[in-house]
Amino acid sequence: MKESTLYEIGLSLLDNIGPIRAKKLLSEIGSAEGIFKEKKKNLIQIKEFGPATINSIDFKKALIQAEQEMKFISDHSIFPIFFLDREYPNRLKYCDDGPIMLYGKGKFDLNLPKSVAIVGTRNATSYGLNLVEQLVQKMSGMNVSIVSGLAFGVDIKAHRESVKHGLQTIAVLGSSLDRVYPAEHSNTLHQMMENGGVLSEFTHGTKPDRENFPQRNRIVAGMTHATIVIESKEKGGSIITAELANDYNSEVFAFPGNVNYPFSKGTNKLIQVNKAQLIQSPEDFLRFMAWEENENPQMTLFDDLSESENTIIETLRNGKMHVDLLKHKLNHLSDLNILLLQLEMKGIIKTRPGNYFEL
Repeated sequence: MKESTLYEIGLSLLDNIGPIRAKKLLSEIGSAEGIFKEKKKNLIQIKEFGPATINSIDFKKALIQAEQEMKFISDHSIFPIFFLDREYPNRLKYCDDGPIMLYGKGKFDLNLPKSVAIVGTRNATSYGLNLVEQLVQKMSGMNVSIVSGLAFGVDIKAHRESVKHGLQTIAVLGSSLDRVYPAEHSNTLHQMMENGGVLSEFTHGTKPDRENFPQRNRIVAGMTHATIVIESKEKGGSIITAELANDYNSEVFAFPGNVNYPFSKGTNKLIQVNKAQLIQSPEDFLRFMAWEENENPQMTLFDDLSESENTIIETLRNGKMHVDLLKHKLNHLSDLNILLLQLEMKGIIKTRPGNYFEL
């Protein structure tokens, strides 16, 4: 572990400081270690803070807890992922409320060029389970990461089908990594470790309490390029995940279902209120995302384009990308919007819904 890990974990454990305010401190001070070593009188001057907030924080207590957490993760082969680490999910970095710290176990890449959350009811019907099977099978052979929540029904089916077809699959927990829930799925989780694994923002000893799952869902929605809802009641975790994905400008899809079935009401409602794109087959999804068989079309650099335009093309070779991520990867290239418009007019790139661009 890095020398800075103690302070990075400590930052996530500060009382009265959530992810949004922690990121504000980071942007002002520059590092987690710097925050702990900065004088309180200087921290008080930071906008959105003040004497009451800063004086209520027990910095020493947070570091003691962080030391305990470091020992635990070291003993259990868990690796910490800090907000500013290269391994942290790129897409989640653009979610204001994304966690400062993640804890992972397994072998996975959180920044594959294609990732999808497959979520749905715990009481999946044969119709829903068959859709999951078809969907994952169709993506077999692609470099896609399948993300879900390890729950009964749709979630565990998505994980198991991913293992079966050799796709990376990651379970995001609503508990710490020492409290796998549900315990019945431990064997599947063990099978996932060679090409995937498990992820959580919670420190050891955290139980799978009800209030943790909406927090978990924001990670699932925030770290993936798209969310697919397969069977859901009108209210529930899957609908929360879809709502969050919409907030994060991620693509949302839903399979329609029988209007008389309670576990179709949620998906049908998402489609009805234009919060999800209707898909009727895996092919529909792949076509919309441009993830079809010819994944990496051969494109050469254009002699008549500027160096900046060719840089944009090179960046988009890995697939569709949100404009904010483009800005980040291109180091805030000046006139990016104008360059994108020029490339679109030349027929080299196209715009997708939600401010996405692709070749």
